[in-house]
Amino acid sequence: MREYSGKLGSKNVKLAITWGASERIAEEVGDILVLVREAAREAIFAARGIDYKPEIILDTAAIAKVLYIGLSEAGSPMTEEALREAMMDAGLVESRELAESYISAIATPKSAAITNKDKPSGKK
Repeated sequence: MREYSGKLGSKNVKLAITWGASERIAEEVGDILVLVREAAREAIFAARGIDYKPEIILDTAAIAKVLYIGLSEAGSPMTEEALREAMMDAGLVESRELAESYISAIATPKSAAITNKDKPSGKK
């Protein structure tokens, strides 16, 4: 099983990259490829100063669902309540970044090698 490794605040987390996780995310949030497409469109339109409303919005509830599915499919004992508390401790922006990176990892062929620490920070 491939996994995505990242941090949620001070917690190291492993999220499963499996067909089962992808299927559950599709059922509970939205299709992985549609989520990726909509994120790309939103970024392109934002760069051009154009308002765009995605088909699927990755709101706070959806972020929690995505992360919980990844954790549970990876065998984590973390409860949904504990995850929500960890999200609040980490901050919602960091939680969203983790969920987006995880979704991207599911959709890309090199996902086994992608971790939160591999993301460019913009610092030199």
